[in-house]
Amino acid sequence: MNSLDEDSTTLKKLLERCLHEYLIICKSNTDATANALRLYNSLTIAKFTEDEKALIHDDTSDICELFRLRKVHSEVMDNYIEYKRIKSCLLKLKSCNYSLELYAGILEDYNIEISSLVNMYSNFYILNKIFFTSNEDSSSHRVDFIHLGMFSEWMEKLHMDGVCLHTPIYYNNFYDECPRLLTAIQYKIICLCKDRYGINEDDIVENVDINLNNIFVGWYQLRFLLILFNGAIFEHGFGDFAALRCIMQLIYRMPETISDIIYQWFIEVPLVFLENCVSTIQQMLSVRLYEFYDNMDSEELDIMGHYQQSQIIGIIARLKPKFQNDVKLSFSLLRIIYRANNTRMMLYSNSDLLNINNLDISSFYNEAINSAKALLQHELRQWLLNPSSNNTDFELFSNPYILQPWVKAQALQQDSLLQQRLEFQSSITHALGSVESLFTPSTLIEPFLLLRIRRDSIIRDSMEQLSLQNNLKKQLKVTFIGEEGVDEGGVQKEFFQLLVQEIFKVDFGMFIYYEDTRLFWFNMASLESDGEFELIGVILALAIYNGIILDVHFPLAVYKKLLGFKTGIRDLYEIQPDYARSLISLLSITDSERFDDLCLTFSTTINNFGEFQVIALSPESYNADEPVTIENVQIYIDCYIDWFFNKSIKRQFTAFYNGFQSICGGRALELFSPQELVQVICGSSEFDLDSLINATRYQDGYTKDSETVKYFWEIVREFDVDTQKKLLFFVTGSDRIPMKGLGDINFIIGRFGPDSNMLPTAHTCFNYLLLPDYNNKEKLRKLLLISLEHSQGFGLK
Repeated sequence: MNSLDEDSTTLKKLLERCLHEYLIICKSNTDATANALRLYNSLTIAKFTEDEKALIHDDTSDICELFRLRKVHSEVMDNYIEYKRIKSCLLKLKSCNYSLELYAGILEDYNIEISSLVNMYSNFYILNKIFFTSNEDSSSHRVDFIHLGMFSEWMEKLHMDGVCLHTPIYYNNFYDECPRLLTAIQYKIICLCKDRYGINEDDIVENVDINLNNIFVGWYQLRFLLILFNGAIFEHGFGDFAALRCIMQLIYRMPETISDIIYQWFIEVPLVFLENCVSTIQQMLSVRLYEFYDNMDSEELDIMGHYQQSQIIGIIARLKPKFQNDVKLSFSLLRIIYRANNTRMMLYSNSDLLNINNLDISSFYNEAINSAKALLQHELRQWLLNPSSNNTDFELFSNPYILQPWVKAQALQQDSLLQQRLEFQSSITHALGSVESLFTPSTLIEPFLLLRIRRDSIIRDSMEQLSLQNNLKKQLKVTFIGEEGVDEGGVQKEFFQLLVQEIFKVDFGMFIYYEDTRLFWFNMASLESDGEFELIGVILALAIYNGIILDVHFPLAVYKKLLGFKTGIRDLYEIQPDYARSLISLLSITDSERFDDLCLTFSTTINNFGEFQVIALSPESYNADEPVTIENVQIYIDCYIDWFFNKSIKRQFTAFYNGFQSICGGRALELFSPQELVQVICGSSEFDLDSLINATRYQDGYTKDSETVKYFWEIVREFDVDTQKKLLFFVTGSDRIPMKGLGDINFIIGRFGPDSNMLPTAHTCFNYLLLPDYNNKEKLRKLLLISLEHSQGFGLK
């Protein structure tokens, strides 16, 4: 140990440089361990000379020169020489754009076979250096993606031409060796530095996985992942996705600090790179699930079918060993990519706010998983029965980005029904144990949230009655006073529709309407009480809780704030695009005098009922008269965004948020992204009439070929979209479109007797249109339009 103590600083620096240069990493754990020992012995046989110390501490020097002088084992130098040769060859190929006419001559000049280029994918030393720019010691990825793309396309062409078919990219033992290859070696060297040979190597290898979180792993050892993640490379020679699973297995076992490094890389890589990664992982998940499905006897087992719980148990028992591990490994990587994608969403180009640099959330939905009804039923049941956690066998609800919105909406609905049932049971228990229940039993065991509303006082009645309720988590039943409607769903649809229309009237003063973007935002100068804003939050949550789609026109920022997401300049652009562009344009100013001419300060002016007021954007940090300069302009933009979305409407939004959370707070809501929450509340924006026609059922003597039915659809096709939506409202009680489209509406047309002068009527609770068998098309058109123009109110029994 004395010899180590003498040069401990120099030796530590040398070992760090060895790790950076990958000079101890070979193709297998055994070879690498042997080389580590040889390297250690060679470097510590004699003391370092002053020249050697200077070379070691000079990061710009060629550390391999020291190894030449010390005659280090040839395997180490062979790796280095091979890397230099391949890199020179690839740079030459790049200079001629990987010409299919010239590549053979270039390979011959460098004495390199195509198989050597493909096999470099199994040489981590070369792969960690080959496609990186000159600054190889930077913790940034610095991948030459243009070069990597050219190389991948060239390999694809050669593969298609049969030039490099059947060339293995990984050794078969990669799955077992890779984690040890990247962790055990440096761990051994560090231990050797502490105590020359006083450690049992077999114990280290055995415990390397257990001790992984305590083992030093550097970013520079993982850069090969960025090369392997390239989608084009994954397409070669994988078959059953064994190599992809190996990579994900490695990430699954990595400590959080390393996951954070990979996360940072995914923020910076080109968007197409991200897209390729997600697409490849999704393909593997789909193939693996469909393989299980295809290998089963369809009469015995159909993973896409709908089953009773007893059948599901058997299906899942057979699916687990085939699919569970692949799902968990995939999620270990998809979680990182999804998190990075959300961060990229917040980043923007200074010159172009429309420059999208993130994947659409739908890229993360897996169609195969979302079609596997037995799997979804199993996961949903586990999730509902375990309210304290999102953990399930296949972790679908811990990784909700994989699920389509309709699946999450179903989870939300089932969770709502469960809570309603629990509240009802609680009321009964309370009633049976209360003396007062002998006198007022009906109020104690009321299973519904009952509202009796006057049409001409819908907001006031709603506020008064909802404020008196001590529990809003019950199924809603609405009655319009003086009308005969029995609420089986249709009346409450109309109630929500009318209430929303009243709340968002401009003269009501609670919201500001931006005509250019057709969006509503909270009126910061509103004098309405907190209770009224709380009511709106309650209404929004009640609609979700009862499965009602609303016609509200909030920007995405509202849903972001409800879910705890940060807002940014893109959110301002959605509401006030011109103002957002003007803020961004400030970042391009390079002349201080121009800022002086603008006379900008850390303040804004608002119109408070005709009186203009100057408001400090961030009074706790900057005075209102603090000038905006080149140095603080980004801070100014951030302060304005924070003021607009948070500080200026703090009172109004807090009340709104509290009302919403009083009903919808909890883990079910956390399954959704802001974009998905918009779909849950507002439905789809796509009015596809053909989907509605194809899904419609006919009763009481009508068929799709009945003459009146044909007339009806011909007339509806001739309507403009607004009139078509009136029809939807007339029959269903709402003109909103479900998340899965119009085809998801259980739309029924029934024959309501022979030809007559009766108007078409509807049972909105059941989406049932009653249509007399009119004897001509024009009569049908005339009477239908009369019904649509007078569609409010219910005459149902």
